[in-house]
Amino acid sequence: MPFFIKSHRRSDAGIQRGILQIRREDIKEILEMCFENIPLSLNEALNKINDDLLLKALHRQAVTVNSLAEFLQLL
Repeated sequence: MPFFIKSHRRSDAGIQRGILQIRREDIKEILEMCFENIPLSLNEALNKINDDLLLKALHRQAVTVNSLAEFLQLL
């Protein structure tokens, strides 16, 4: 039984990492669609965020901001 529990936890952690990565990519895609190129610094900053709720909030903001500068202030 302990093996199953450890394996299940690893699986959950992998799924969570995948969700975070998809959220980051969605944010980048929205910003690229609106503002074309995004700076490497923004990409790096997003990659450091491991909070799902924060990434959800940033996703909503990416849809409504008027500029990249405005979005960068949110980070």
